[in-house]
This record gives sequence, C-alpha cells and structure tokens, in this order.
Amino acid sequence: MPQASEKLTPSEVIHRFIDEVKETKKLVRIVTSYDLESLTASAMLGKMLKHLEIPFEVLPDYERIPLTPDAKVIGINIPASECDECLILQTSTTESVSKVRYNVVLRYTSLLPGVLDLISEFTPVSKEMKALVLASILSKYLPRVKAPALNERDRNFLEVLSNDGVVEISKNLTLIGVSYLPPQTALLYSLDLFIPSKYLSENIENALSKVSKDFNIPSDKLREEVYLTKFDFFSKDIHMVTYMLLWLTDVKGFHGLLTSLFNNALLRYEYMRFLSDIKYLRDVVDLIINSRGQTIKNVKNIPVVNVEPTKASSNVLYRILSALNIINQNKGFLAFESFGKYYVPLSALNTSKRQSLIQKGAAVVGGYLELSDLSEVSSKSST
Repeated sequence: MPQASEKLTPSEVIHRFIDEVKETKKLVRIVTSYDLESLTASAMLGKMLKHLEIPFEVLPDYERIPLTPDAKVIGINIPASECDECLILQTSTTESVSKVRYNVVLRYTSLLPGVLDLISEFTPVSKEMKALVLASILSKYLPRVKAPALNERDRNFLEVLSNDGVVEISKNLTLIGVSYLPPQTALLYSLDLFIPSKYLSENIENALSKVSKDFNIPSDKLREEVYLTKFDFFSKDIHMVTYMLLWLTDVKGFHGLLTSLFNNALLRYEYMRFLSDIKYLRDVVDLIINSRGQTIKNVKNIPVVNVEPTKASSNVLYRILSALNIINQNKGFLAFESFGKYYVPLSALNTSKRQSLIQKGAAVVGGYLELSDLSEVSSKSST
C-alpha cells in the first residue's frame, strides 16, 4: 500500500494492489455497500479478478467482515472505519486518491466509469458490461420525470458509449419501447412512466395528455431521452434494464443480483421473470390509483403498501408512485407489508443500520429486511 507522502494515480494504486495480491497469493475479499451502483462495481471487479485467476469472494456490508491476514479487502462505498489496510472505492463530490487511517481511498464523482477505467487495464470489457454499467448509473436518475439532468461525468460516459456504438440516444420517443413495440404493448410495459391500466390506449398522445393533466406532470417531461442498445442485447431499452436491476436487488437480493451480473444467460432469464412480474405490479398500481392512494398506509412516517416482497420491488414501485405524484419523493423509500410482517429494502438503510438490525435478529429476505415493526427504521432513526 502507498505511504502517506506518495501521490499516486488510481491506475498506480490498482496495479500495486494486484501485484501485491499475486506475490502474496492472498484471497481478495470485496465488501460492498447495498446499492445498485456499488453492487455493479463489485461484480465488475470480480470479473477482473476472475480473468486474472486471482481467488476472490464478494460480501455485502451487512455481514461481519472477516479480517484475516490471508486476505486483502477491497471496499465499495463502505466507511473507512470498517477495516484497516484496505483499498476503498467511494462515490464522492470530488475525485482524489488519499490515505484515510491505514486505508487507501479512491474517490470518484461517478464510481462506475472510474471502476471501468481501472478494470479495462487488466481485462477486456464487453458491450454488455458497458450497457449494464450505464443502466446502473441511470438508477440515480429515476423517475426521469422528477430527476435532474445527468451530471457532467455521467453525461460524458453516455457520450463515450454512444461514440463506441454501444447505445443510441433517441430524443423523439415518448415512452419506453415505443420504437419497437406496438403502442398498446409499449404502454403496458412502460416503467419509465408506469401508465395505470385505465389510461391504456392505442393513441399514445391522448394517453400522455391525460396522464400529464391528472397527475400534474409537465408534458415535456414525458418526452425525455431514451437510450437504446445498438447491439444484440436482451433488451433494447437501457431504462428497462435499469428497472430490472433494481427489481433484482429487491426481489432476488445480493446473491441473485451478483450471480446474474456474472452470467448473461441468467440475466436474460431474469429479465423475462421481471416482465412477468410487471403484471403483478400493474395490479398493485391500479389498486392504489383507483383508491386515490387510500391503500397506502403511513406507519412511523413511512409509506407502506400490502405487497408480496418475493414478486415486487419496493424501489421500482416507489419510483412509479413518486413519478405519478402519489407519494412524496422526500419520503425516501416504501415498505411492504405481508402476513403481519414489514419488509424494508436494504438499500434504504445505511451500513450501520443494516448491520445493527441483522445483529438483533432481523431476517434478510431477498433484498429486504423482515421486521415486526418499523420503529427502528423510521425517518428519524434510519439516517
């Protein structure tokens, strides 16, 4: 590891780390925060290590980190206090390489393009992986009808992918899928703005006009850019891939998402499962719309919906209801209730809260924590 007085680039840091691991033949333990950006970064680093034939394992931050002398740790968006002599990659407002305690910390304004630059020095990066990286980045900008424009680093990365022939930036589409699906089907499977069933119509213009009026959404915000893959991928629309990855983090959890990111064939299969579950999610949305939001309970200042957590994503439903102005985006997350238990998405909590609740006996179900009450995850205690 570099000394405090050294000024190294991220490239030099990762090369030193890999050289040390190869020389000492140590296991690499990747410990990742539970958010889509961090989980995708851990999968990318894992693919790099596999290519280099370096043994590794990936652990979520809610598990206790085994600090053993036979392993080197790479932390993804974990606090520097979690381990010593680790290489930590963090999302930050500024970019830098620094020493924090006994750790080397690489900070990026956009983590995934930074990780992509690092691993590209050791392994080829496929178009599929670049598309998944973009999809993960876009999770920060959903729902689009309420999201700010991409920051400069993310926008530059999008332009690079466009120039490389990975994606096409389309500015004239109105809804996800319109370019390659019949209008009725496009509306049915649109998640970027989840159109309730009663608005389904062959006339997209009429549907958009009604949605804009009834849900107080500026009409121009329904015509944002859409990013389409320019190669044979399981989905042409990158925003649909984004929603599918969010669905995986909730419904299938840590191991389900990571396994899928390592296996394109499995990812294609999960996408078909995701499309099937949209029908269930649409029923939930229709019920909420028809009740004018009365089916949403407020428990400990947290919106709660009666939903089966093994079929639906809290992150996706939260974004849908937020886009339609049914719930306040400032609420932060949506909890599910099923058979007398509450299910809170792990991604809604910080590292210490995840660890604390699991140590107290909370069960992990997919990407949710199963709880008897919401006292410890209310807005005052979860931040």
